This record gives sequence, C-alpha cells and structure tokens, in this order.
Amino acid sequence: MKKIIMILLLAMTVAISNAQNIYSTKTASASFLSKTPIRDINGKNDKVGAVLNTSTNEMVLVVSIKNFEFPDALMQEHFNENYMESDKYPNANFNGKFNEKIDYSKDGVTNVTATGKLKIHNVEKEVTEKGTVTVKDGKITLHSEFTVEVKDYNIEIPKVVFDDIAKSISIKIDAPLAVHVKK
Repeated sequence: MKKIIMILLLAMTVAISNAQNIYSTKTASASFLSKTPIRDINGKNDKVGAVLNTSTNEMVLVVSIKNFEFPDALMQEHFNENYMESDKYPNANFNGKFNEKIDYSKDGVTNVTATGKLKIHNVEKEVTEKGTVTVKDGKITLHSEFTVEVKDYNIEIPKVVFDDIAKSISIKIDAPLAVHVKK
C-alpha cells in the first residue's frame, strides 16, 4: 500500500508541473470527528501525502483510509470494513487549486479557498473549502477544517447504529510541506 501511495504522489508531482516550485510531504495529518449525543468517534491519520505547486497553486492530497487510527480497535475495524470499505476503496483524495493569489516569498498567513474534486468512497464531488496557507521561514503549511455529509459519498450507516454516527463529519487537514528536490 505504501508503494502505491508513493507512486501516486510521484506521478501527481510530475503531472502537476515540471518541479522547481514543488513542495510535498508524506506526513501530513487528517483527522475526523463524528459527534453525536450518544458517542464521539474520531480517527487520525499522520501518513497523508500532499503536493503543492506554488507556481500554479495546484495541490493534491492522498489519504490512505487504512492509516486512520482510533482509540478503540473495534471502531477501527468497523470504520474500515463496514463504512469506508477500505479494501475496495483504499484512498480518499483531493485534487484542486487555491483561488487566491498567494505570495509564498513572504512570511504570513493567507486565508484561502480551494476548489477541486474531493473523492471519498469512490464518489467524486466538486467542492470549495476554506483554509489557510502559512509561510514561515521558507516553510509552507496548509490547514483546513470542513464538513462532509456522509450521504453525499454513499457511506451507508446501518440502522442499528444510525444514531451513533453523525450525518455530518468534521474533517481537519494539516500539511507542513518541504521543498521537493528534483534529482
């Protein structure tokens, strides 16, 4: 699985541009929270791939579903087998572009929106989400918090646990990027 993600990231890096303004990471984080009166379910994944082309403002995020970790092993098993079907749909991804002009040469925080295709559970939707781009000492960090409607991505919730799982899932992405050096 790690090899597949690495191949995808490499292919996307090449596809995005010819490489001198490419920043990337394999250790971005994605977390989610399903909050209901009955229970909270949260998962975190610190092995998210991200690539940003600062010349074009294009970005790609690749999330391996099986890399989400949970406080409870049973939650993790149900998440992978019953809801996300991670053997069948191993990755979620976002392929998009920032809508604002960003000066990557100056330190600061820029509020942005990114528009692109979000693919989860093999369903792809055009989305626009808010976030920030932070530049500090030549390093770039992407951050976004947004909500996903479970029904929009054909994720079925069994009636037995229908009230245990939120219909809207809060997602947070943090991606500290490093310069991609072309060899």
